[in-house]
Amino acid sequence: MTRPSPLLLLVTLTLLAPSGLAQRNDLAQRLIKLEQGWSNHEVTARVRALPSVEAAVASFFGFRLQRAARQLDEGRLLLRSAEIDPESAWAASRRIVLGRRIVDPRAGESLTWHEEALYDAGARPEALEIDFRFETVDGKAALPQRIERVRPEDADSPLRLVVAETAPAMDLDLVATLRIGKHALDRFVHAVALIPDLEDRLAALAEVAAAMDGPDWRRTSIEAGLAALRRLHDGDLPENEPRPLARLRALETLAALKADDALPAGEYVLALPRESGIDTIRIAVPEKVGPSSPLLLLLHGAGGSENMFFEAYGRGRYVAEGIARGAVVVAPRLPILGRLDLAGLLDRLAGIRPFARDQVFLVGHSMGAGAALDAAARSPEPLAAVVAIAGAARTSQLERLTRGPLFLGTAERDFSRRSVLDLAARLADLDGPAPVLEIAPQSEHLMVVQDLLPTVMAFLDEQGLGRPKAR
Repeated sequence: MTRPSPLLLLVTLTLLAPSGLAQRNDLAQRLIKLEQGWSNHEVTARVRALPSVEAAVASFFGFRLQRAARQLDEGRLLLRSAEIDPESAWAASRRIVLGRRIVDPRAGESLTWHEEALYDAGARPEALEIDFRFETVDGKAALPQRIERVRPEDADSPLRLVVAETAPAMDLDLVATLRIGKHALDRFVHAVALIPDLEDRLAALAEVAAAMDGPDWRRTSIEAGLAALRRLHDGDLPENEPRPLARLRALETLAALKADDALPAGEYVLALPRESGIDTIRIAVPEKVGPSSPLLLLLHGAGGSENMFFEAYGRGRYVAEGIARGAVVVAPRLPILGRLDLAGLLDRLAGIRPFARDQVFLVGHSMGAGAALDAAARSPEPLAAVVAIAGAARTSQLERLTRGPLFLGTAERDFSRRSVLDLAARLADLDGPAPVLEIAPQSEHLMVVQDLLPTVMAFLDEQGLGRPKAR
């Protein structure tokens, strides 16, 4: 196996630093908005936006994260129009800084925030206004909106939501709309939560976890979840994660499980113990699931995390498509060097949520594509199917990749296109079936994941993803 590049290692380490984590959240917000715009525009608009998106990828791998954010915004605005007006450019440059993402109304806490520039975009347009509103996850107004300045005499002081002590627990979206008159220029959305009696609920979970013996995955998952919720409550906002109240309720579900219980339907973040540490995964379990259910593993790219396929890459559509086909969907957090211990992960997952071991499907992007190919080559048995998007093999055992169905995806403007095409040609010269090769037109390294989604899902369906084998 070839070694990961020094550049890949440096990018990942940079994004794990505290400053990198903060900027990763801003980049994730912008990537999600770009993906939404990308899916709503035709080829002509995408061609305009492509150079800016390509430049953003280059800036990302060059550690210029603010520049990458600006270029993602430029790409999104060019989808709308060939000319970017200064008002829209200024609106796009803003960021919303939250004091915390969880508040306990019964403890007298309030949610505070302010807006500021992520990068310089000139002077603020005179007529521009910013409206703030809180909505439930279904987009409806959730509670009486009373928003005020922390210091009323100071027009630049942070804003806060005044919440009654009797407010119920709920996940909310803080929606900031930047507009001139009735014309909306931009919109920022951040997930927050009201959780009454937060400390009591966290303390109860901690007590249950402490009573669990040994390397119990329930205990380690609850402990990791408690730490994450406390960070959100204290104001540490590293990146897009599951909604806070939903995650707390998922932890309470774990706490109610007995040692031999299978993980029930729902979405969870788990911390799985192993000999040398913890593996973090995000998992979605469908309503109808059993020992014959397939397993869909989704592997993120460099600088990403287990949240990428759930929150981005088409706003979670790969996860939704897997669940719709009755698959258990798992996105592991890949280690810095990107190598996946597939056998160890499958063994631990089998003890948590039974699935069909001969129905394991891998999908990876960029670094995750290399990890998927490497795992497939090292697997003692061929996998049900492997999909590698915008990434090439890091293994010298290419002949082992011909043992099962393989899909290689790239894009016309993907910087890894040549490597993917070279891999496809080398595999085609070996004995065994040639891989399926798909090149997305007018796409590049980031957008190719969602652009290829229909083709990828059709390929996985052909390999039996939506048809669990009879037992």
